[in-house]
Amino acid sequence: MATQTGSVTFHSQACTDLQCRIRGEYLEMPGMRISLDQAARLWALDREVCRIVLDALVGANFLHRDQQGRYSQTSGGY
Repeated sequence: MATQTGSVTFHSQACTDLQCRIRGEYLEMPGMRISLDQAARLWALDREVCRIVLDALVGANFLHRDQQGRYSQTSGGY
């Protein structure tokens, strides 16, 4: 299944792979708090794809986005 957002198209499996990769990074660095731009640079992702994946992890209650727009692992994680 493909997802279309603006000019960005990617497949669900790619999203799942990215979610697993990003989740692993947060589990290895529990205190990590990064902005969308920092995350896109860190993982060499298109900014919009990165936002979609990070927001999916927020929706899964693995990440939290603070008022400054930084993403961090929720206290409970999983």
